Formats: sequence, C-alpha cells, structure tokens
Amino acid sequence: MPRFFATLTLFALSLPGLAGPVSGSYYSQAAFQQAIAALGRPVQVAMDDFSSAQVTLPGVSVSSDINFDGYSLGSGNGHFAAGAYTDSTGKYTETVWHFTQPTYAFAGLWNLGNVNAGLEVDAGGHQYFLPDGLVAANSLYSPQNQWSGFWGFVLTVPVDTVIIRSGDESLFNGGQSYQLSNLEVGAIMPEPGSVALGLVGLMLIGVGAARRSKKRGPRTSG
Repeated sequence: MPRFFATLTLFALSLPGLAGPVSGSYYSQAAFQQAIAALGRPVQVAMDDFSSAQVTLPGVSVSSDINFDGYSLGSGNGHFAAGAYTDSTGKYTETVWHFTQPTYAFAGLWNLGNVNAGLEVDAGGHQYFLPDGLVAANSLYSPQNQWSGFWGFVLTVPVDTVIIRSGDESLFNGGQSYQLSNLEVGAIMPEPGSVALGLVGLMLIGVGAARRSKKRGPRTSG
C-alpha cells in the first residue's frame, strides 16, 4: 500500500498545474521575470508606458468605479496623465483591468500618495495587498507615508480580470490614490501560424462538405 500511494503521488505531481512554481507577488522585477520563466509556458510579456495617454496593449482595457455592491454609481475616477494611469479607490469603488488573452502576469511601477489604505489586488482567487508591510499602517496616531516602486504578481492559472480596491492599511477603510506606469502584462498570445492553420482547416471542411453534397446529387421528392 505505501508503494501504491508513493506512485500515485509521483503521478499527481507530474500532472500539469500540480507541480512547479507557486503563485506569488514580487517587489523585485528580476524575481518577477524569474517567476514567469519558471512557469514553463509560452508567456509573452509586453509593456505599455501609456505615452499615448491610453492603453495600447492588444486585448487589454481598464474600467473604473464599477458598481459592485449596490452603493456606488460613480462615473469613474481613472484617467491617463503624464504617462501614467491615475486613479483613487474608495470604500465602494473598484478598478478592473480586462484581458482577452489568458493572462498569467501583471506588474508595473506604482506610486501611492499618502498611504491611507493601500491597495487590494484580486486576481483568480488570489488576494494581494500593496504596499503590505513596507510602510507603517496609517491611523490617527501615525503619520501618513508615501510609497513608490515596482510590484507585480505571477499566477500558475490564467485570469481575464484584475480588480483593484481599497486595501487594509487603514483602521477606517479609507481610500487610496495611486498612479500606475510601465504596465507589464504576461499573456499567451495566439501565434499567427495557428490562426492561419485554423482558417485553412475551416476552408477544407467546407470544401469536403461541398464535394459530398455534389456526389449525392440533388434530392428528389417522391
């Protein structure tokens, strides 16, 4: 029996998704890149510096102030300015980044104003807090601090959204203003060759169906 369970364990570890790196967040860009390489998947990382005052990465978009709890119906705080996406979170607001391709990594240069609440980042069931542990939590008895630097996460399972909300640094669930620049998104993009092969396959299926129909000849009603 022990040998059976040992064999079963080795088999389970060999299955995709059950072995290898663990999802995590990184304040080091080098560690972030190493985690992507350790995924063992063809993840392509693209960067957008927002120099054109909009998102230029294909398949990536952002929306701000979504009414997710029935209390907030804001028109959106998020906007682009000076090569960065600027936004502020509140008790009943959130910002959502949307991806049309399977996305495994998300990072950038963050600049948080006075850290009242910090940021909560939700992705695929994983919850991260920024800048967790790097500044003193703000309260009535501690000074406000600013924070800026690189931060990102890598997942072993792809997501199609990343949600940013008010964090946990405040005793009173306050808001947090921030800027995000040099956005890096790691996704698996369809190769042009695979798209072309798919189109060829559809054409061949159509030709085959037409030939079969022609061999059968026209139907006659009796």
